[in-house]
Amino acid sequence: MTTVISALYPSHAAAEEAVDRIRQAGVQEEAISALWRKAGTDASEDPVRDGAPVGALAGAAAGLFAGVGAIVIPGFGPVVAAGWLASTLLGAGLGGIAGGLVAAGWAESDATRYARLVQDGGRLLVVRVEPADSERVLDLLDQDAMEVHARPL
Repeated sequence: MTTVISALYPSHAAAEEAVDRIRQAGVQEEAISALWRKAGTDASEDPVRDGAPVGALAGAAAGLFAGVGAIVIPGFGPVVAAGWLASTLLGAGLGGIAGGLVAAGWAESDATRYARLVQDGGRLLVVRVEPADSERVLDLLDQDAMEVHARPL
């Protein structure tokens, strides 16, 4: 069984620091996913412009976010997704962010709440870890997060 830890951050800088901490602790890149709403053209707040990763999260996790890309979700607008969660969102079709999160195993109420928080500017990191590592990773992610939750997958 795997534990999925979801952490929501108020800024790219906070999410970047969290990614750095968990990577230094040995979390593999393929276990980490990220999702955030694509901002306008402010490069300090939008690490993906014209399809190329720059600064913030992309710099912190160069390997993980090298393939980061924007997805336009009808009724929601452009979001930036990376990692295994991006594939799940694309596979969910037009179900939007909440539909993709439900397809990935979130309860509908949690998925709807996370979608709203991402729409409001939150940066969502989702990490899959072995249960034995979950407390350590949870502590590392919780340092600057607005909220952190762990659940079995």
